[in-house]
Amino acid sequence: MKAYSIDLRTKIVKSVSRGVSKSETARRFGVNRSTVRRYLKQLDEEGTLVPKKAPGSPPKLDESAMRLLEEDIETRPWVTTD
Repeated sequence: MKAYSIDLRTKIVKSVSRGVSKSETARRFGVNRSTVRRYLKQLDEEGTLVPKKAPGSPPKLDESAMRLLEEDIETRPWVTTD
């Protein structure tokens, strides 16, 4: 899932700071209430709303290996399964 924009994150935090409840803010912006709480906590602890790096392990193939694989698939499409 792609991270929400910094603009949306800022609007969410401003809404709560103006006195709108977390639940109402979540409804207005179409996000989960836990998302609102997480953004408020992140701003308080880190001072920024910049999205964090997505969790997970790095890809096993680097860019050059991926290019070679894509070229091989293009030249020999019969080796892939449907």
